[in-house]
Amino acid sequence: MTRQDGYVMLMNVLVVSVTLITVSAAVALALARGGTRGPVTERSRAAQRLAEACAEVALYELQQSPSYAGNETVTIGGLPCTIRPVIAGPPLRLQAEATADQETYRIEIQVDDPQGVGIGSWKRVATFD
Repeated sequence: MTRQDGYVMLMNVLVVSVTLITVSAAVALALARGGTRGPVTERSRAAQRLAEACAEVALYELQQSPSYAGNETVTIGGLPCTIRPVIAGPPLRLQAEATADQETYRIEIQVDDPQGVGIGSWKRVATFD
């Protein structure tokens, strides 16, 4: 093996080593970022599921009694959520919110037909008007 062959081999080892270190660092950073976002996303999903269940309760109550006024706290799976007072329409509006693990999720539903519970829109809102 000549001296030049030794340099070529050394350069190859250096290139491969740098490449492996770069890929390892990128993977480590991606995992670190994913680890911090995961719990927040899961908490947000828990709050979303609870708020949606609360909204379903409000829709059910409205279907059972067109004069349903809302303005109550219900417990679902041991966790409380709030159905705000029904806002007369047209369209009638239902608002529900829930907090799970310090994440709050709010839903507003526009009901076009309270008798048949025809939903005009169902959306997440940052705040209630």
